[in-house]
Amino acid sequence: MKGEGHKEISHPGEKKALEIIEEALSHGLRNPESIPALENAFRVISNMEVRSEKIDEEFGRILFFLGTCFEDLDSLKSIYYFEKKYEHGIVTNNEDSQSLGLLYQAKIYSSLDDYANLERICDLYDSSGLGSDNDGSKFSLWDGWKAIVASRAAIQDMETDSSSECFIATAAYGTPFDPKIDVLRNWRDNSLRNFSFGRLFIRFYYFTSPPIANVVAKSEVLRWCVRRVISPVIHLLKPRHGITR
Repeated sequence: MKGEGHKEISHPGEKKALEIIEEALSHGLRNPESIPALENAFRVISNMEVRSEKIDEEFGRILFFLGTCFEDLDSLKSIYYFEKKYEHGIVTNNEDSQSLGLLYQAKIYSSLDDYANLERICDLYDSSGLGSDNDGSKFSLWDGWKAIVASRAAIQDMETDSSSECFIATAAYGTPFDPKIDVLRNWRDNSLRNFSFGRLFIRFYYFTSPPIANVVAKSEVLRWCVRRVISPVIHLLKPRHGITR
């Protein structure tokens, strides 16, 4: 029966659109040379006033191919096509396609250090039920990205709190109120935070130092060694980053 299950062409221009799609997809996945044909197919389908389920399914493949083709060429364009795919709910019934699309997006957002969108994609992955069958005993890529998001949030909290401790120095001196530690805090707040390398160093320090500080705090020998190492540094910094307490 005509129109039933969209097995027959029932919309004007659909036959031509399917031919254009087929030709565009024939170039293969992740082939930069296929981009002009894929983008032409994207324009053709976008301009269609009415689309059948068949066209929508193929449109989802076009967007997925474009997203992967642009991944190493133009991250923003790659994201644009992936976002288009999910903005319109295209191919949401195909879990493999949906999972792969989200995976590529998470990878790109991670490489761009776009943690807000990385968190959004992780949440979308979870809310879509795609991770429900994961083996909890195994560490997946998604576990890694979620850990990055969580650690980034914790680091931001510490960076915005001027009273955040210098963990290792605090462990070495046995108190956060030693005037020598104020010199290090002032150096952090008044100098390091003004430079991209300094901010990177602060993030790295906050991420790695708590477990080290825990070990130092339990050993009188290590506490003495750390004080011997950082005392010259504090002496050099003191004239410019003097004690405020």
